[in-house]
Amino acid sequence: MAPGGKYYSSTDKNPLTINDIKLENLCAVTEYARDYGVYTNAGETAGLAFNKEDYKVDPSASRKIESKYYRTREQFKADNPEVSDLGASKLQGFKEMIFQYLIFLLL
Repeated sequence: MAPGGKYYSSTDKNPLTINDIKLENLCAVTEYARDYGVYTNAGETAGLAFNKEDYKVDPSASRKIESKYYRTREQFKADNPEVSDLGASKLQGFKEMIFQYLIFLLL
């Protein structure tokens, strides 16, 4: 429905059963979008071109995480020297899974 096909028509609610909607109304909306959702300049780029150079991250610009709840493996080992390094890789894997899950929840 936009130059270059950037948009599409959709409803904001999904019916649970076919009895939840009036089929005539759904057909009317779909036909309207089909008939009037066209542009004479189809295929042209919509908006500005994406430039990857504008989204470079400078790792030195980010600050270190400072939290009483988060400690690196080295900090933990310094406070608890009796802990073995046997499960360090497994613990790191768990930490990464938890981080990925939290990012998933945020996005």
